This record gives sequence, structure tokens and C-alpha cells, in this order.
Amino acid sequence: MFEAERTPELVEHIQGASSVANYVNQTSQLFKVAQERRPERLLVRKERAKADEPPAECPYDS
Repeated sequence: MFEAERTPELVEHIQGASSVANYVNQTSQLFKVAQERRPERLLVRKERAKADEPPAECPYDS
């Protein structure tokens, strides 16, 4: 180990590492918020037409 000079390059490197840590912390917070907002039941099975019913119209057909 040795004592090092606080050069502009070192300061920039330290600030970059701090920014990465900040980014990771914010990302973790986003996942937490997403988890809190997720409804208990996210997906619901789509009901299909019975064999004697005509198929539903496709909303994308013009």
C-alpha cells in the first residue's frame, strides 16, 4: 500500500464509481415500486368461443 495523489483522473474515476452505485440503487428502487404496483392476479385466461359460436373479429383486420 502507498499514499496516492488525488489526480483529476482519480477523482473522475471515483465519481464514475459513485454514479454506478447510484444507478444500481435507483434500479433496485424501480423494481421495488414495480413489485408494489403489480396486481395480485396479473394475467387472466382469455375465454375462447364455443364450437357453435362464430369466431370473434380480429381488431387488426381492416
